[in-house]
Amino acid sequence: MEADDDVHLLWVGFIVEGGLIAIAMFLAWWGLYDHAQPLDEIFVVNLSQIFGLGLLATLPLLIFLVAFHFLRPPFVRFTFLRSIQDFAQTELHPLFRSSTLLEMFLLSLMAGIGEELLFRWCLQGGITSLLPSSMGGGAAAIGILVASILFGLCHWVNNSYGIAALIVGVYFGVVMLVTGCVLIPIIAHALYDFVAMIYIGRFLGRVDGREAIHP
Repeated sequence: MEADDDVHLLWVGFIVEGGLIAIAMFLAWWGLYDHAQPLDEIFVVNLSQIFGLGLLATLPLLIFLVAFHFLRPPFVRFTFLRSIQDFAQTELHPLFRSSTLLEMFLLSLMAGIGEELLFRWCLQGGITSLLPSSMGGGAAAIGILVASILFGLCHWVNNSYGIAALIVGVYFGVVMLVTGCVLIPIIAHALYDFVAMIYIGRFLGRVDGREAIHP
């Protein structure tokens, strides 16, 4: 893949993620959002504390990424993880290897904001808010499940990647449910994506069929 193609695809990514923000705002305008977190109150928080919790929420994902790299030989014996690795090497690595850190940062930030506002704040929170309060924790569970399934389907480039995205969606959903703040999964999502893009673009690849580290 040529550099011009990489830039073109990154701009497509910016447009897509920006479109998700627009869709989220449209749904919120029609009342499908987390009524416990009105838009005008989301940012009325202790930002340093929220950022710290976002960093903390990122740790399990980063631990898996580190394990995936250093313990890859035993891990990739499983077809599930092999499919994810192959997709990262053949499709994502060519896209990110010529991208600048600024491009990757902006794209990860847009992804964190757009996807978490849509799937967690609008869909998960909106469904939970619309269901009868008498359902208790069942309403929250349905909201997480529906939003996570849709999140997985939107990332369904192959079975393994889609299932992994569904699991991550459940994780982000639980994070928002426990903390009561969509900013925390936004920070965790954006930070993890940024680190993952750097890893895939700079350190993941193969030369002559062998793994190689790129400068």
